[in-house]
This record gives sequence, C-alpha cells and structure tokens, in this order.
Amino acid sequence: MTAYAPIAPFLTLYTGGSTTAGTFGTITERDAGDASKDTLVLQKLGRIGWERLYEFRTYYTQGWGEGDGHPVSPRALASLYVFLDNLELQPGMVPSIYLLKDGSLGLAWEDTAGNEVEVTFYPQKIHFYRGSDDTELEVPTRHATELGKFAKHLSSLL
Repeated sequence: MTAYAPIAPFLTLYTGGSTTAGTFGTITERDAGDASKDTLVLQKLGRIGWERLYEFRTYYTQGWGEGDGHPVSPRALASLYVFLDNLELQPGMVPSIYLLKDGSLGLAWEDTAGNEVEVTFYPQKIHFYRGSDDTELEVPTRHATELGKFAKHLSSLL
C-alpha cells in the first residue's frame, strides 16, 4: 500500500485573520513506482480519468465536501489498480471514476448494448452491478489473484 504524506499546503486563503484561514489542498510526495500505475490508469480510464484520480488522491483530504468526506482508501486504490490491470474492455469503453464520501472508489461505464455497468472498490470488498440483467455481486479483496480472476471474468461478459 502506498501512503502519501502531505509535504506542503497547496493553496491557503486568508480573508481577514487567522480564524478564517483555510487550506484547499496539499501537495504530496509520490513513490517512484507510480509512473507504471499512472500509465495503467491513462490506458484504461483516459486522460480525464487520470486527472480525476490524481485530484482525488491529492486534494480530497479528510473533511472534503460537507466536512464528512474521507480521503481515498489505500486498500480501495490498490484494488482498483489490480482490477484495471486485468480488465479488458471493448474499444471506446472508457469508465468514469468517482470518489465516495467514505473514501471508496467507483467506476461506471456502458456495455456494448448501452446498459450500465458499475464497480465500486471498498477497502474490504468490490461491489459489481450490471444493468443488462440487474446482476449484483460482491467479491472480497483479500487476494489479488481473486480480484484478477474477477476482472477477467467481468471482461468476458461485456
């Protein structure tokens, strides 16, 4: 798992005194191995998906949104990477990525028939929904090999 330690405030707004100051983001250090993960995300989610994930990881700190948002879960992020590495989509299928308030990550896209497909990555499980037949299932994220098999199976159904 990768942990990102804040190294500097990104943008601080002062509106008259220290009681109204607020930091709007944090610049974080990244591991050297992140280049291969960035490439994977670019290949599977495109530039917009990469930018969104970068923003989630970098700027969405504890308390985002209405004050109750959590930062990206390192376990959910690790599961996302394993899943993306094993997922094969038809050309033109580019999932959208989103962040849930609990720090989980989600992907959503349409299959070849235009039906909704969603995969949500929680710290302990992955939830899958396919709109074509209203299928829902969950897979534990304990073992990367199980997750890889799930992604390959999902790819064969789309």
